[in-house]
Amino acid sequence: MTRWDDTLATPGIVHTTGVVPFVPENLEFQFVDYDKANNSWSPVSTQAEKLQWEFCSPLTRKQLARLARTK
Repeated sequence: MTRWDDTLATPGIVHTTGVVPFVPENLEFQFVDYDKANNSWSPVSTQAEKLQWEFCSPLTRKQLARLARTK
């Protein structure tokens, strides 16, 4: 889990460490967008806008096979 912190000297993403309990009905997502021209991230919304799909890739067949295994 991460959060955006604009109070830092250089605003940016802060990564949470350790055990993080959460209440499902209070879970909120903060989406950010990468500005290639300025090499910086900025918050855009707490609603899914599909901007983040640019930064991921499909699972490989090997990864899908591992997910399909049952113990």
